Amino acid sequence: VLRVRGLVPHELTNVFTLSMVLALFQVSEALLHESGIAAVTIGGMTVRFLGTPVERELLEFKEQLTVMLIGLLFILLAADVRVAEMMALGWPGLGVVAMLMFVVRPLNVLASTIGTELSWDRRALIAWMAPRGIVAAAVASLFASELAKQGVEGASELRALVFLVIAVTVVTAGVTGGLVAQALGQRRASDRGWVVLGAHGLARQLAEVLQASGEEVVLIDTNPDSCQEAEDAGLNVLHANALKEGTLERVEVDTRRGAIGLTRNEEVNYLFLQAVRHEARLKHLYAALGDHRSGVTADMVHRMDASSLFGGVDVEAWEARVEGNRTRLLRARVGGLDQAPAVVDLHVQGGALPLAIWRGSVLLPVGDRTRLRRGDDVVLLVDRAREDEVSRALRGRGLQWRASVEPTEEIPRLDTA
Repeated sequence: VLRVRGLVPHELTNVFTLSMVLALFQVSEALLHESGIAAVTIGGMTVRFLGTPVERELLEFKEQLTVMLIGLLFILLAADVRVAEMMALGWPGLGVVAMLMFVVRPLNVLASTIGTELSWDRRALIAWMAPRGIVAAAVASLFASELAKQGVEGASELRALVFLVIAVTVVTAGVTGGLVAQALGQRRASDRGWVVLGAHGLARQLAEVLQASGEEVVLIDTNPDSCQEAEDAGLNVLHANALKEGTLERVEVDTRRGAIGLTRNEEVNYLFLQAVRHEARLKHLYAALGDHRSGVTADMVHRMDASSLFGGVDVEAWEARVEGNRTRLLRARVGGLDQAPAVVDLHVQGGALPLAIWRGSVLLPVGDRTRLRRGDDVVLLVDRAREDEVSRALRGRGLQWRASVEPTEEIPRLDTA
């Protein structure tokens, strides 16, 4: 039904799907007792295998339900167990938990990963972290209730033991999981590097500046010539469509510090940031926009908590200058005036382009929401033919000029020449 376009209103997709799942469960239970869980599980596998136009929305809705319902399940299980029952298990109960954690679970993981390419570090992390037993707890609670109905002795002790296992394993994994992963070298990196949409001259120039400061940068472009030039320049580049599902996963966008849409097409840049927002919650997002009089506006970009790259840029013009070797990278320090200039003041009527600015120990791209302060160091791309004019203009606006980007501990030489 979900594959038939227009049959289910888009805004009712999640509610409709949940209603169908509940109906499927109930009908299956009416036909065969205890078959409902298997029925809805197979139903979910079928929907995923066939695919639907609203797959992303269903996945997000499913994640929200998962968090809510698992939390609710823990509360219900805990409400059914008395502290006195857990205390009554004593040391033998803790001994069973220890045996499950340090003997049974590692052996289970070892047997399950035979023949796989998993390293021993990863196997050790899995053995320490999982499984923690929420499904087993739910089933064991059902067993305990059924055993109690049949008058089988020890039913309440079984339920208490299962919850004790859950409590100890969840707390242990939650408190030590990150430390163990870091000790084993398996902790996933975060807040590092940038993803840039575009591999043309201007995008490569920005990538080189960010990379020279120690950041990892990945460019994405569909133009094979631009990709080859980026690769020849020593940059990481992916020849792919950034708006296609799976591309952002390949560049590990959820581990990055930020993402930048830097193509000639404002709409594509905007859609790219939207796709990034679906995949990750990054701190820094930038989209290259032109004159803002048509198409995507700065307000639209701001509403997704992003910035207009460089405070607005004619991508095509600056790309031609960089490709023609008609630009130079310069560095200036803001100072000399009581009030620091605005980002747009650094453009000097198209003669300069502020690329990046130091914030503490991090080099960040310049956006229209960047607020310059006295003492800031700014890396600018300057038209060689207008270098003297730009130099005079920026000095008058409170920038202490440097002739070119020279080797320093912070930024290696970045002169395009």
